[in-house]
Amino acid sequence: MSMSKYATAADYWEAEAKRNEMEAARYRFLRSDFSPMGLSIDGNHAWAYRRNATLKGPNLDAAIDAAILADPPRGDA
Repeated sequence: MSMSKYATAADYWEAEAKRNEMEAARYRFLRSDFSPMGLSIDGNHAWAYRRNATLKGPNLDAAIDAAILADPPRGDA
């Protein structure tokens, strides 16, 4: 992302922090929908997606955001 879109460097870094927080929220939301399917002694487990609904949106980020709005996380998984 170009800093030229922002009036100051502080504005840029504030926007960057907000983007990073949204990415972290998406990760936390998705992480709660996975569980180990096949445990391996070497720690390299297989993970299964267990959400019953399909994520829908024009891109993955929008689909995750829509799912978060429809079913807000109830705590850190």
